[in-house]
Amino acid sequence: MADQVVITTVVEVKTVRAIIALSMLVAACTSSANPTTTTAEPPVPPPETIETTTTIAPWVPPSHPIHVEGSGFVDTRTGEPFLPRGVNYLTRVRVGGGFQDRTLSPAVFDAARTEQDFGALQQGGYNTIRVFLDSCSGGPDCIGNADGPGLNPAYLDIIVEFMELAKEEDLFI
Repeated sequence: MADQVVITTVVEVKTVRAIIALSMLVAACTSSANPTTTTAEPPVPPPETIETTTTIAPWVPPSHPIHVEGSGFVDTRTGEPFLPRGVNYLTRVRVGGGFQDRTLSPAVFDAARTEQDFGALQQGGYNTIRVFLDSCSGGPDCIGNADGPGLNPAYLDIIVEFMELAKEEDLFI
């Protein structure tokens, strides 16, 4: 099973019992006005846990159009050599007594401006952009979630939009 991932889940019986009880309650509340009576076998006590197994295929990374061949890069779409020509893409803002990059910050990101910049870069012969994901890591304008642990969902949405804009102009990040 080297090419598969097996996930085993163990659910406590009290959770299953709660789900069954809730289902029976809903069924009882929604049954017709003329209930029928049935005789059932006495229930068999369930085990203390229930085990389920799910098998999923392994993750396969997507193919990238730029490959290494010999000592250089090749664009597999054209078969031509690929020479990276890039820029650092920054949006500097004043923070305290200095400046910090906030390119992907929800408070600063400008999709229209980014789209315009990417078009100009592509027209100028550039094919690669380097962007810094975060330089502050905490607060409403940073990648860190200001409301608790984890990542800021608005920041992650902007990363996706930034990547989509770059892809539209055939720019690599």
